[in-house]
Amino acid sequence: MTSFTKNLHDALLRKSGHDFWKIWESKFDYNTNDILQVDGTSNSAVIVENFAKHFEKVCRRSSHVRNDEVKALFIKKRSIYNELLVGIDDVFSVELISDIVMKIKKVKL
Repeated sequence: MTSFTKNLHDALLRKSGHDFWKIWESKFDYNTNDILQVDGTSNSAVIVENFAKHFEKVCRRSSHVRNDEVKALFIKKRSIYNELLVGIDDVFSVELISDIVMKIKKVKL
C-alpha cells in the first residue's frame, strides 16, 4: 500500500492526471462499463431525467415574499448573535501566515 500511495502522490506532484488515474484505476479496479443503478433503474436516460427534475425542483428561486421572510429571520437572529464578528482580514495577516510557514519543519517524504 505504501508504494501505491507514493506512486499516487508522485503523480500528483508531477501534475500528471493521466498517470494518477491510471494508478487509481489499477488499484481500485474501476470499470466504467459497470452497470449503475439509481432509484432502481440502470437506464442512463431515466437517471439523467430524474436528476434534472430533482435539481429543478430544489433549486427554484424563492418568491419575493419568501425572500423577505428569510431576510427578516436572518436580521432577527443576527441582532441576538453574541459571537464577535470579524472579517478574515482581521484574523489573518501576511505576517502571521509568514511566521507560521517559516516555523513549519521541513519533512522529507
